[in-house]
Amino acid sequence: GTPGAKEVRGEVDKSIHFNTEGRWATGRVDRGLRAILETFHLTGEAQQIARILEEFSRAFFNHSPGPMIDADACYMLTYAVMMLHTDAHNPRVAKKMKKDRFISTLRGTNQGKDFPYEYLSDIYDEITGKEFKVLSLDLRSASGEARDVKEIDASWNRLIQSRSTGPFRVSLAPAHGREMFSMLWDQVEPTVMHYFDHPDLYTDLESLSKLSRQTRIQTRRNERRLVLNKIVFGLYAVSRLCAVYHLFKPFDRLLIQLSDRLQRHLDQALNAGVGVEQKARFGRSRRAQKLAHLLFDLLAKHGGSLALEAWNSVLSNILTLHKLGLLPPILLQFYDFKGQDSTPLPSVRDRARTEEMSEHLVDENAGGGGMFGFIASSISLIFAAGEEDEEGNLTEDSEADFSSDMESGGHRRQSKHKLAAVGSACVSTYGIPGLFKSTGAWAPGPLSHLLQAMTKAIGTPQTDDQKTVSSPHHLPVSREERIFLLERTSEIVIANEDRAFDDAKFAIFQPVTALLLRYVEAGAENPTFLTERALVCLLRITVDINGNSHFWNLLKVYTTLAARLKPSSLYAFAPRIVAAARAFLETHPGPVIAVHNLDPMLSILAMMRYHPKAARPSFQLVTEIQGKIYSSEAFKPCVKAICQFFPPDTTGTTWTLIPSKDIFETLLQMHNRIPKLTGCELSTKIPGGKPNQGKRGQLWLYLIGTLCSLCGHRREGVKELALSSLRKALLASWRCQDPYAWRRCFQELLIPMLAKLCEDTKNNPYNQENVRARARGEAKALQGSAQRDLRLKASTLMFQAFLKHLQVLASMPQFNVFWLQFLGSIERYMRLPPQGPSTTPPEEEKDRKVLSTHIVELFKNLVLVMSAGGVFKNASARAGQDLLALTWTVLASFRRDLRDQLQTLVAAAHPLPVASRSATQAGQG
Repeated sequence: GTPGAKEVRGEVDKSIHFNTEGRWATGRVDRGLRAILETFHLTGEAQQIARILEEFSRAFFNHSPGPMIDADACYMLTYAVMMLHTDAHNPRVAKKMKKDRFISTLRGTNQGKDFPYEYLSDIYDEITGKEFKVLSLDLRSASGEARDVKEIDASWNRLIQSRSTGPFRVSLAPAHGREMFSMLWDQVEPTVMHYFDHPDLYTDLESLSKLSRQTRIQTRRNERRLVLNKIVFGLYAVSRLCAVYHLFKPFDRLLIQLSDRLQRHLDQALNAGVGVEQKARFGRSRRAQKLAHLLFDLLAKHGGSLALEAWNSVLSNILTLHKLGLLPPILLQFYDFKGQDSTPLPSVRDRARTEEMSEHLVDENAGGGGMFGFIASSISLIFAAGEEDEEGNLTEDSEADFSSDMESGGHRRQSKHKLAAVGSACVSTYGIPGLFKSTGAWAPGPLSHLLQAMTKAIGTPQTDDQKTVSSPHHLPVSREERIFLLERTSEIVIANEDRAFDDAKFAIFQPVTALLLRYVEAGAENPTFLTERALVCLLRITVDINGNSHFWNLLKVYTTLAARLKPSSLYAFAPRIVAAARAFLETHPGPVIAVHNLDPMLSILAMMRYHPKAARPSFQLVTEIQGKIYSSEAFKPCVKAICQFFPPDTTGTTWTLIPSKDIFETLLQMHNRIPKLTGCELSTKIPGGKPNQGKRGQLWLYLIGTLCSLCGHRREGVKELALSSLRKALLASWRCQDPYAWRRCFQELLIPMLAKLCEDTKNNPYNQENVRARARGEAKALQGSAQRDLRLKASTLMFQAFLKHLQVLASMPQFNVFWLQFLGSIERYMRLPPQGPSTTPPEEEKDRKVLSTHIVELFKNLVLVMSAGGVFKNASARAGQDLLALTWTVLASFRRDLRDQLQTLVAAAHPLPVASRSATQAGQG
């Protein structure tokens, strides 16, 4: 029946999709018509043809618009091209259309504009100079009209070269061709492979008996060449036909038979001795070399689309070549990360040295003839065993050169070392490295089967204690081969980065990384070279996959490492993990800026703080991360990771790999970056009048709290640096403008910090042990003056911060409540000592008096500044009560003398109004 619009659209879309990658991706409508008319017979009524041309125009414009503005312009041009073709090549048209007339008829048809003159001129020249080759309606009519075998062969070639079938293709010929090939090859295959193994059976012994011995030997050798040459031709043709017809099983059987024959030769070489003896045996066997060349050449051409079960056998061939030491050096080199100065990292085992490969040229002769030549040439003739030199593949002539002399066992007497070099040089030409790197263009089926075969050969980590495990082809696989396979699996994932995460049925990232992680986890306690290589392969995947869309999947690798490996295990691989983390962040700089889930990587880097070779690179990398992030969510994890590089807060351990000064400088850099982080809006009020903490205030409080906690560190050096850094943060040019954050800063951080410095019994210089040490003049007594100095500095800093940010604090609606709470919290430091005899040591009493006097003076200065600045007056107006009078009342409860002094100073500096003076007197009463 006549195809509908959907069938038209589907067929045209498939043809367009194929051809835009090949013959007519240049935007030329005439070439598109020429290519698509070769795939189906265009016939029917004028309306049907018009609909087909309309669908063609739509699809062509979507895939290759060229100078056309819309699909309607493409349709007009397509119809004009068809009219021009009919006019130019129809013998009934006497007066042909001129170029100027053709161009003039298309004026203004490109959405009101003209097509480029050169574009239309080229179309006219090509259409008038070369007629369309339209596919015949039936192959039988094509063969009936053909004058010789070449025309029939051309018809078959056109059918086979088309990659799709549909309602516009003659289905009779391809269907019959597929069936004909399957039937013929199923019958011929056993015979072909039998003569492939025994080419001498074809020789006519009776005719040879009449020749001399020397002539007989040479004749048999030549005939053997001819037989194998034609067989190889036929096998290449068979592989191409399998690719055209998508026949998996015949191609699989062919590869398995070739692989089994090659394996027998490799086993003989493996049993020939050790070292050079094995390589020399392979270098001496011309048949094995040519057989391997044929196998891997077929794999390179069609293995990525057809090979399925054959990968088990092929993998055994590759592993045997590895055992023989014949693989190219590039496959024996190990990818590894470098240190910061590009120096190699320490390894469990030194890298294996690769042997230098010598060059060797092999002469090959061509020939043909005989029964199998007839079979192969017939297959080639009927089923399009044509040249493929446009794609860079072997032509029939090159295949003849390739297969010639395959049967020859004669060779010059050569040394073992030279024969070994010959074997290595031959293997280096097989393209085995490119076989794994080209998997990105493979079909899902062959790639899945290859990974399954490799995974089965690698085995489980529990078999690592054994020397060998069984491969899918019953070949013992040593640890070296397992390392080789792990390297190749990581290369496959990297080569398929665009689709490794997409389809659940094809996703290869998860199973491969899970396999590598199992090896890392199993050997973490007692690392071996296999464990090290598994870790490098795992980390290499995260570095070499560049897609930012896969950033989270790659980051999960570090999450899993942090969750499943113990710190001691991570410590064993510290230099490589740090180097991989740096390379990972350099490869994905964009996502790091906004990432907010770097906790696993930061935790791993912090675990390296005690490693002598990884501590400094780890800290530098954490510092670089904090300089790149712009996400407020990543701020706290960075601060936490940086603080883990401080020396332990315990007595006894005094060493540290990262100077505390560098750590505090990094924390101050993070403090200055707070305003640049996303989401750090200022504090606002939520409905109901309650304060709403902004991100900026929260992050600022977290960092100030971190510095305050470090002020209570057991090490004096850390304490002093922490207090100095806290001073820089509180008095920095950038200020937090959130009054509620400052209220929490005083109430929850600064005041408790001062209390901790005064009450820390272990570091308190006034306990009995320090008093006795002070009397003996020991060095430990020096802690007293240092501790007293820190308390004085801390109290000074607290009042300085209050004064510097007084306007921000005073803007709080409840400033009066905050001020009275602050006054109550420092009351303990301003109280006078009790009257009468005291049990407190004199030295301690003296230090307390010094601190009390210091805080009293700071408080006096604060009250005078607040009074002069009108802070008390403004706060009293908002609260409806005299805040200064309340201050005098609280002071009178524990230091009446201090109240009297302050009243005198305030009155002298800023005389009070009558009403305020009366309230003050009432407060005194």
